[in-house]
Amino acid sequence: MSRTVFSRFLLLGTAATALALGVSQPGTAFAQACSPASPADGDIVICSGTGTGFLDDGLDDADITVEEDALIEGGANQGFEFDDGVTFTNNGTVTSTGDHAVQGDNDVTVINNGTITGGSGDDGVNIDDDGRIENSGTISGGDDGVQVESNGTVINYATGVITATDEGVNANQPNAYIENHGIIEAGDDAINAGTNATIINTGRITSTGDQDGIDLDDGTIMNSGLIESLGAEDGIDFDPSTEASLVTNSGIIRGSIAINTDVADTGAQTIVNSGTLIGRSGTALNLGDGDDTLILNDGSRISGLIEMGGGSDALVVNYVKLGRLDVGSAIESVTTAGPSFVGTSAIILLDPVALGAGDRDAQDLAFNLSRTVLTAPGGKGLWTAGRGAVMADDRSYLGDVIGYDFDIGGHALGVFGGGAKAGDLQAWLAGLRFDLADNGPFDLQATAFAGVTDGDDLAGSDGAEGTLLGIAARASYALIEAAPGGFGLDLAAEGGFSRHAVDGYTMTTLETSIGDRDSDAGYARIEIGIPYSFDAETILRGFAAVTHHSGSADLIAAAFEGQNMSFASGADLDRTAFGLGATFTRKMASGMAFDATLEASHADDDTEAAFGVSLRIPLGN
Repeated sequence: MSRTVFSRFLLLGTAATALALGVSQPGTAFAQACSPASPADGDIVICSGTGTGFLDDGLDDADITVEEDALIEGGANQGFEFDDGVTFTNNGTVTSTGDHAVQGDNDVTVINNGTITGGSGDDGVNIDDDGRIENSGTISGGDDGVQVESNGTVINYATGVITATDEGVNANQPNAYIENHGIIEAGDDAINAGTNATIINTGRITSTGDQDGIDLDDGTIMNSGLIESLGAEDGIDFDPSTEASLVTNSGIIRGSIAINTDVADTGAQTIVNSGTLIGRSGTALNLGDGDDTLILNDGSRISGLIEMGGGSDALVVNYVKLGRLDVGSAIESVTTAGPSFVGTSAIILLDPVALGAGDRDAQDLAFNLSRTVLTAPGGKGLWTAGRGAVMADDRSYLGDVIGYDFDIGGHALGVFGGGAKAGDLQAWLAGLRFDLADNGPFDLQATAFAGVTDGDDLAGSDGAEGTLLGIAARASYALIEAAPGGFGLDLAAEGGFSRHAVDGYTMTTLETSIGDRDSDAGYARIEIGIPYSFDAETILRGFAAVTHHSGSADLIAAAFEGQNMSFASGADLDRTAFGLGATFTRKMASGMAFDATLEASHADDDTEAAFGVSLRIPLGN
């Protein structure tokens, strides 16, 4: 064989061998996409275009970047494999159909801004001890989304998505640090961590299967987002441990049990909650053995039973509101910010402000009703008047009365009836009204009324019925009469007293009864007015007023499961209001009169805007 023929034969054989290797190993079907193709320790590597990465389990301290729009396909092998100290940044796409997409050893940092997809039964990213993964893109795995070993750090930013068939983040070794601001979703545990874990969540952590949102041995969890199990397991589950753990929640945790512990867990769990805990099984918390502490701050919502378990446990409630906490067993120490009952199966929280709200409502109702009647135009015949007020803390008043005044020796004496609502208190009232009505500089109006009240929504009660009695009077004097086209000056003094007697009622949800009680209220008002007379029939009167409100109420007597207690109402019945307003009055020759008033007042931090209208029609004698 000649030398030329031999060379051609050798070249043909080499090409055939290369072709055979390319077909038999899918991972080499594309050209190598990285430069250098075979990096040495400490090299800077850039990968672009479409092709394969490299597999070098001895490569240390390299800096690898996959550029945007690059597609790295590992096929049956890893997309990338390297050893220790490597920084790997992906801005493109890295995939594997039969292995981990990215695999490294110790002290590795993986930064993903693109897409990393592991093969069926394999991880998106798999690195060992002291590793760090930062994700702003998408990482998914047929097994785990990401897996780290001891001292691992995983940070999933707001745009980051980590999904997996098995565990979203598998960090089941000591000292994991996991921070999620995006989405971690998995068919198994969304996060599985070991001992001394730290987990911070502002995003969403979801197990879509019959596993836990977070499964850990012990550590610290801070949640202001959503942690959930959609299946038969728990939002957070603590495995057996003797170490203490802390959960701080201002978001939502939900599952079959929101926070659960293994029966063999003897560590002390501390739960600080200002968010929502939902147990779909009927139990919200099961803290098991250990000296556990549950601290409930303002904003807490517990849906389900509180089971503190064995040990010397403590419950601390740092807010005051009406509520019920169902408990599975006795709690050794219970501390509440307001009055409460500790029963065999529930802790009843009572709120003096909520339970005394009817006292303030009755005071507002009597004051506004008195003003409605006393400031309606005097005279004889049919009249109607309405008044509304909007106050601080979403309180309001709305009422309307209709009456008829008789002319008795130049004065007016009449009757009226109507309805009004202040806060949760409704009233239906009837009364008498007197008006001096002698057309001189001095005028006097007086009224007395009585009626029934109903507080169906009062403090969640089935009904809080009562009676309201009141008297009020107003005296005014024109210091300077307002001639047509000119100003005048007047003074007015006004005052009233009312008593509200409430029958006892039961708060069904709380299984707590409230006893009969009375509240008294009064007011005194000084007013200076500057009327302007457009003509003999039309007057616009500006005024300034100071009104002092005062009141007192019986103690609130409550009873639950044979326990009794009394405490003071939380209603604020004493205040001084400074107001400015204007009244427009139009009197016609026929005797018909129209009146409209607008007033704004301020007392301490309480601002009120009130408006009123009235109409008189001269009918009959």
